[in-house]
Amino acid sequence: MIRSRKRRFFIFDTVEVSWNNLAENFDEVVNKPLGYPKFFDIKKKVFVGSSFPIPGNYKGSDNAHITYNDESINFGRPGEYYIRTSLGSFKVLILDNSKTKDEQALSIGSFVSRNSLNCFADAYKIRPYPQSYNYHRPDKLLKKFFSSDQPIALHCGGMADFLNHILWKKGYRVQRVHIGTHVVSHVFFPDKKKWVMIDADDGFIIQDDKEKYLSIEEIINTDSELHLVDIGGKKALKDGYSLYIYTPEFTWTVDKMEDRPLLEEERYIGIMKNPIDGRVIINEYDKHFSWINRTDRIIKKE
Repeated sequence: MIRSRKRRFFIFDTVEVSWNNLAENFDEVVNKPLGYPKFFDIKKKVFVGSSFPIPGNYKGSDNAHITYNDESINFGRPGEYYIRTSLGSFKVLILDNSKTKDEQALSIGSFVSRNSLNCFADAYKIRPYPQSYNYHRPDKLLKKFFSSDQPIALHCGGMADFLNHILWKKGYRVQRVHIGTHVVSHVFFPDKKKWVMIDADDGFIIQDDKEKYLSIEEIINTDSELHLVDIGGKKALKDGYSLYIYTPEFTWTVDKMEDRPLLEEERYIGIMKNPIDGRVIINEYDKHFSWINRTDRIIKKE
């Protein structure tokens, strides 16, 4: 069983966040510094420094309106934040409460996509037993994702599982979808009462010519012209860095990126409309989100 609902993840509904909700062992680190006896009256000050680059935004975040004290940090407005502090580096998403639950799901999808790489470096962290295809532990990457200045590095199946895990923690219904050799997320939008495809790996969602977000079934069967919505700003890694093996020591820097999209629009739409093996399989997760239930549902284009 995954006890992941108790693990730290930094997606908040309010602009003011206690340091206790960000930094592990905050009281011990700040109020009782390591190496000093308990009777010493010493308290360390919290310091917030610069932002840092991410794969989806090399400039990082605009932190000019952040204020803080030794108890909490106030981000000032909703958005994505990437901050270096004396307590560590953090990636934080403040949700906009004026938006619908459907719009917030897209904000979460974009946040995850922009902080990830198409690379196998973290593959065995999310799938610790490679021989067991159904057993996944996306919670094992929560700390790296939220509490470091590094993106997570996974291919499509791992990215779908990680995004689905985050959305599940926020109360959304999710599915894992195989489209030929590609894997994406299916998220149930509670306001529109429909499923919508989100691809955190390639960084896209798909609309029809009426700007409606589409489910997998709709993408395959619609006769409408399809339009990509870029939610990740994904670029390709340079040759030599797009790793196909588990490489936990890999460190990402901006100079490792190509100045070209991860995937061209025409090719991507072709993959989604015409799966290589001609079918799409939808998987459900179990209640603990550790096993993928192989009750496959196959969608065929009519």
